[in-house]
Amino acid sequence: MPKIICIIANKGGCSKTTVSSGLGQALVGFGKSVLLVDLDNNNNLSDIALDSHPESNLIHKRNLTTAISGAHALDEVIWDTKLHGFDIIPTYGIINDFSFKLNMDPSLEIRISEELKSLRYDYIILDVNPLLNETTRFAIKNSDIGIAPLEEDTQNLDGISDLINFRNSFKFKTPIKVLRSNISKAKEEFMKEMVLGRELLLFDSVIYTNASIKTAKNIRQPISNKNEAFGYFTSLAKEIINEI
Repeated sequence: MPKIICIIANKGGCSKTTVSSGLGQALVGFGKSVLLVDLDNNNNLSDIALDSHPESNLIHKRNLTTAISGAHALDEVIWDTKLHGFDIIPTYGIINDFSFKLNMDPSLEIRISEELKSLRYDYIILDVNPLLNETTRFAIKNSDIGIAPLEEDTQNLDGISDLINFRNSFKFKTPIKVLRSNISKAKEEFMKEMVLGRELLLFDSVIYTNASIKTAKNIRQPISNKNEAFGYFTSLAKEIINEI
């Protein structure tokens, strides 16, 4: 059974997709088979991973939404990303109905959960929408660990606390750990003190601000494994491998 990781936040623009793709790349670098699932309405992960795919014009016919509707099984909507090394279940358009359908049809959650856990991967990474809704509940419930990216805006900490309370309201046991991401080295210890001051779990790894990470995202290419930035994600991948 695969180990499932959800990348979650209660606000947009806090590097969830960057963490998802970077961690996916790093786990592949350790010889792991990795699947990413795009659960965010902005489709950023899908766009980045499949931009150069020769059949990218057909994503609208085979994606997470078509699996949710029952037109496909999850294993039928998996796309390979040769550049990044991981596979992906892409999203096309708005997937808000996933939350609505989860609310209305308990059998959907059972089906998607069972299909997800039957996929033959070492790791599955869920890039989740920045909302406290049924999609986020599903992701936390079905994951072995949650990663909550925290940038230098310390107000994000309130959002992470809300995530913890959201998880606790369902009595889920999934650990959620804070990952300092897109921060300067000068702020590393300050952010650590802020997180630990709220008695939140924290990764030792830090994804420092790095121009190469932003460039890779903008040109929809993987981070070079020779770049210093790739080492940030390698460190995180080691922690994940040791923890779950």
